[in-house]
Amino acid sequence: MSRDFELKFDEYKDNNPTEKDGASDPDRYPSGGNVRNLAFVLADGKMQFFNYSYLITCIMDNGAGSILIEFSTHHVALKGQRLGSLYNDLMMQSCKIIRCADKRYSELEENNKPVIQEIDVTNKTD
Repeated sequence: MSRDFELKFDEYKDNNPTEKDGASDPDRYPSGGNVRNLAFVLADGKMQFFNYSYLITCIMDNGAGSILIEFSTHHVALKGQRLGSLYNDLMMQSCKIIRCADKRYSELEENNKPVIQEIDVTNKTD
């Protein structure tokens, strides 16, 4: 039995063999994948999720600070700041949860993370 086997065995005992160095982000999938969901947490606390397989297109408008997401049954409009990385995460299907932040506290967010100030989910049949 080699040392590598024992180290890998220890990872399995810890019940999370894929996590490296204890670093993981609970709001993101570790890689692009097949069956994934995207959840939206609205300002009033309501939550709604959609399967990525029903995502048709996303349009980012830097001037307006918005991303328009079109699913087969719904439109989702996001407004905020620093949305470039979020747009890329949506394209790679690596974003798991998008939370609406309180506008009063948006300046306290980390400088490199996107800040979502408004989420509007509308049904296409309405």
